Amino acid sequence: MRRSDTNYRDNIRSNNSAGVNSEMKLGDNLAVDNKLWVSHTEQGIGAGYEFNGKYTVQKYGGHCHVTVMSRDYVPFASVKTQPGTWLRFNTYQRPSDWLGFSQDLGYTSLHDTRLTLNTRLSPLRFPVLTYSISFSKQKTSQVLDGEWYYKSFSVSANYEWSSVQNAYGLRLAQRVLNCQIWSGFKRRDSDVWQFGFMFPFPKYIRFKGFVNYAKNADYYSSSTGFELSSRFLKDLNVNLAYEYIQHNSASEQLLSFSISKTFDFERVGLSFISGRVYMDVNNNGMYDFGDKAMSDIDVVIDGKSEAKTDKNGVYMFPFVRSGRHAVYVDFGCMPAEIGTASRTRTVDTRLLSQARIDFPLEVLGSLSGTVYYDHNNNGERDQEDDGVPNVVLALNGYLTATDKNGEFRFANLAAGTYVLEPKLLPPETFAARQEQLYLFVKPGADFAGYELRLIKQERPVDKKVFD
Repeated sequence: MRRSDTNYRDNIRSNNSAGVNSEMKLGDNLAVDNKLWVSHTEQGIGAGYEFNGKYTVQKYGGHCHVTVMSRDYVPFASVKTQPGTWLRFNTYQRPSDWLGFSQDLGYTSLHDTRLTLNTRLSPLRFPVLTYSISFSKQKTSQVLDGEWYYKSFSVSANYEWSSVQNAYGLRLAQRVLNCQIWSGFKRRDSDVWQFGFMFPFPKYIRFKGFVNYAKNADYYSSSTGFELSSRFLKDLNVNLAYEYIQHNSASEQLLSFSISKTFDFERVGLSFISGRVYMDVNNNGMYDFGDKAMSDIDVVIDGKSEAKTDKNGVYMFPFVRSGRHAVYVDFGCMPAEIGTASRTRTVDTRLLSQARIDFPLEVLGSLSGTVYYDHNNNGERDQEDDGVPNVVLALNGYLTATDKNGEFRFANLAAGTYVLEPKLLPPETFAARQEQLYLFVKPGADFAGYELRLIKQERPVDKKVFD
């Protein structure tokens, strides 16, 4: 907020203004800026709106600018402006580090359309040169700028030519320790002198002062002021500014104070993840009639944040940052025979997106059986066929081993199709069934009694000896 009292001849003696600014960064290259201002003067209530959109990468980019001002709006500086609309589109291309091009197309409801073409040369250790040419209905102008940097010293000069007037300017800047000092002169329809300095005190405090003076045959204008800014807690900024302006016989003092806080939406997040945890009685993967909602179940996101399900089995994670997240159900408070086919689910969230992840639970099944030696190779287990210990079996990648009696068991299996195959057998043995075995486990079913036959290899007889 800013308050200004002035005694200009246009009778704007008191101006109370308020504004709201919002900046949003969408990814690494796109940024959007919105500004809305409202002013209250003796002429009435007015408003102004500004939109800025920038897309920047290393080789190319663009900028879109839109400003709309109502009839009774008075800016912070208390200088009455004409209402209207301003549009501007700017694009740039950088084919190399030392060569760049840009195009600028502008339109205002007060004047006409203007097109500007720029070429920039910045070879190493040489002055940076920029040439611009502008076309409009009223006039054509050309501008030549040059900048040269040497250690902590810089010089910049420009020359402008048009059918209406010629102008030139010069600016010098010098850095002494932590203090930066600059001065400048510009010759147009009036002579403009500038002087300023910037001095950072501690690490997070900066002081900036300036003096501007302009004069021609009809008027003179001067402004003196300072700006004190500081930053706390990395994202809290405080700014105090004062400016004294004198225009011929009129004078004005401006004092402004602002506090801003930066919100990292990528870190705080504006996405939502929600879903339901329920017992899927008919095992169709959908919450429908007959299914039971599971309340007070812990759902975890990224291994750190938890949310409990309500009486309807619904959970929600609000204000999730953009990116990939892992969501899973914590089964620590549930019986061991309860589970799901996919315990952990991953989801990609974007700004203002809403994702839904349901967890259908079911009673888990099991698979058990025996591995034995089929000594007589008759395909059946006889009394003399003993079990084989330490046989390693795999079920969809999960491993287990038989005990001393040749028995094995896979527990807590979600409903679905499984592949059972031996991985490690005793020496000189082979499985009677070489192909893979496919098994379908129903919800809560105990698939028991499976038998795997092993056959010992017979050693060939090289020589027979008779007594």
